[in-house]
Amino acid sequence: MNPYESIWEKLSASDYQSKNYETGMAAYALRQSHAMLESQFTSEQQFSKVLEVGAPSDLHVKYVRHRFDEYIVSDRMKSSKFFFESTNTKVSGVVADAAC
Repeated sequence: MNPYESIWEKLSASDYQSKNYETGMAAYALRQSHAMLESQFTSEQQFSKVLEVGAPSDLHVKYVRHRFDEYIVSDRMKSSKFFFESTNTKVSGVVADAAC
């Protein structure tokens, strides 16, 4: 098992969000990076399917500026399925290993 993976396996969804996105400079930097990634898109752009790789939660979705029909959040950790509880019916989660 990957040592990094074992750290996050022990956290609940609220712990993960709290430790990474709610307080401190690291949280600020992470939030800003999500916003910067989406700055090139507009609400006029439409994508049928969007696949986010390496996301143990749907936190990035709130920064998405474009429209989409389906948004799939994926991560390789089996515990990630616990995080995929989005209120947006167009968003779903899947456990998958994207390694080549």
